[in-house]
Amino acid sequence: MTPDLSLVQLDLRLVELAICNLLLVVLVIDHEPQVRRFLRAALEASTYPVHDTFTGKAGPEQAALQRPDVVILDFNSTDMDGLQVLSRLREWSRVPVIVLSVRGADAGKIALLDAGAEGFLTKPLSIGELLARLRVAATCPAIRRVSRVPLRQAHGRSGAPPGRDRG
Repeated sequence: MTPDLSLVQLDLRLVELAICNLLLVVLVIDHEPQVRRFLRAALEASTYPVHDTFTGKAGPEQAALQRPDVVILDFNSTDMDGLQVLSRLREWSRVPVIVLSVRGADAGKIALLDAGAEGFLTKPLSIGELLARLRVAATCPAIRRVSRVPLRQAHGRSGAPPGRDRG
């Protein structure tokens, strides 16, 4: 009797999902120490390794050093706004970015999503929703593979996707 190939594929997919969730490394960029402590506690309780930094300027530098699978970015940094930090990250990385903000205006959300953020959560946030968004980022192998490849390598010399010129 031969095993049902669809069941084997499903089992392999479930194993892949479990491994992705266990290995997902998160970088938190937030200027508020209490928010960083709260996020670290909640994420580590859910088995996610966490790195953090408190300035927007240090965020992309820490992302380069730590190579996270997902970045949680506070929009309201003291030294740079979230759009600037996201732009700096997107110069060389496709790591998924989830933006947090006390601002809920559509224009700000749209600008961040257009700049390459994968999600936007308004503070005070739901840890359940944040964990769900992390699981979505973790369960997409294409995003995980691309997040570890610099843009210039993934898309050629310009860093832009094929057919989309940066200039």
